[in-house]
Amino acid sequence: MAAATEQFIQIKGTKLAEWSDYGDGIYNAADNGDTLAELGDIVDHTSTTQSSGVLYLRIIDGGDVFIADKYIAVALKNKTTAAVSFMTGATAYGTIEAVKVACNNANDTGQFPATGFYGYTK
Repeated sequence: MAAATEQFIQIKGTKLAEWSDYGDGIYNAADNGDTLAELGDIVDHTSTTQSSGVLYLRIIDGGDVFIADKYIAVALKNKTTAAVSFMTGATAYGTIEAVKVACNNANDTGQFPATGFYGYTK
């Protein structure tokens, strides 16, 4: 029986990586079971003192989805000491200003549909 695919988001310093994986929880480009969604630099964010907010990334490697040097938004909601829900925006923008105007409220379902969030444990 094949292992289930899991979705991972790792934030280390100012880098954010999101990938799907078939078992070990470590992204490996040579592993056919691993699929990179994006790797980016967090270049700005909304308030970090709230239980929800938006991270703005400049794409370094967008896998098969995003183009390098474009900007995307990653919303977070329901942040606690043990868990958080994330949703990665589907649109890449040419400037940081453009993404910040389009995607600035994690609780706005027009910007980030409620059904698009995935829960993660810390």
